[in-house]
Amino acid sequence: MLKRKTFIHHGGALGDLLLSLPCVRAIKADSGYIHLAGRPDVVGLLRDASVVDEASSTDSCLYASLYTERAEEKTAEFLAQFERAFVFTTRGESLLAANIGMIVPRTETIITVPCGETRTHVAHFRLKQLGVHREQDYLVTKLDIPSAYTEKAKNSLVKAGYADDRRPLIALHPGSGSGRKCWPLENYFALIERMMENLDPFCILFSGLAESPAIREKIKEFARRHKRILPVCDEQLSTVAALLSLCDLYVGNDSGISHLAAAVNGNVIALYGPTDPLLWRPVGQKVRSISAGAPPSSLLSITVNEVYETLRLTSPISGIYQESGREDHKKLRSVNFVSNP
Repeated sequence: MLKRKTFIHHGGALGDLLLSLPCVRAIKADSGYIHLAGRPDVVGLLRDASVVDEASSTDSCLYASLYTERAEEKTAEFLAQFERAFVFTTRGESLLAANIGMIVPRTETIITVPCGETRTHVAHFRLKQLGVHREQDYLVTKLDIPSAYTEKAKNSLVKAGYADDRRPLIALHPGSGSGRKCWPLENYFALIERMMENLDPFCILFSGLAESPAIREKIKEFARRHKRILPVCDEQLSTVAALLSLCDLYVGNDSGISHLAAAVNGNVIALYGPTDPLLWRPVGQKVRSISAGAPPSSLLSITVNEVYETLRLTSPISGIYQESGREDHKKLRSVNFVSNP
């Protein structure tokens, strides 16, 4: 059967694009062949995971004329190969969408953010605009990571000293695209030290370009002073996804990496302050959110103890440990630890 080629333009960052992943899956099911234009690192991840067939950067000069009154000939020739197009945008009236619609008549606009006082999760909000039936079929956002990346991730862990498959593997990302969304770094350090004392985990501590050089140096220094911590900085997203897919639990802020952790089928604890988890929480059956409250409050009101207790009671962590005489001390059960797929 001949596949219909569909073009998708989505300029959102990692978390925003992953919130549109149910839509991308629904479009792919209907058309069969997807070219996704977006941020190069993000679309590269989805291409590696075989979610889309082709990918290009929205920063490419090929798309520059779509923001002017008339698209260039080379741009029109490229877009003419597609039968349908979808433009994800925050605005209903978009010059970009209008120009694409002049070339691809079957062009639809997907508004990415609910307006007014609407409190609908954005993934549902976007999916409803496609008019699909059985939304739940597409809200399972698991990404399949290529084996080459998974093997590379396993080798990195072995080199870092993670060799005991009974020790829980826990990932943490203290950063976010906005400093207002970040739980204090010192709280993450205190949480890790409490886990080390009571749960005996191996930790992966992520950082990236969104964090300042000073923050990244503090993270590296903390890792140097503690055993069983692998600091991962500025890695390719497909490699980050592979590491997250091997983890048994993830803790992080409202960030793209938290959405990625959920998308690789991980147990996620996401911390929210100025943003509303009802709208923005990662999509996934194993996601737990801790909110500073409404109206939006400072993340400072979330305590280390609150996060630790949520973590301790989260499956599979709660199933691996048993009390050993003291309430604050846990020991390993004599069972193998099974990582998330």
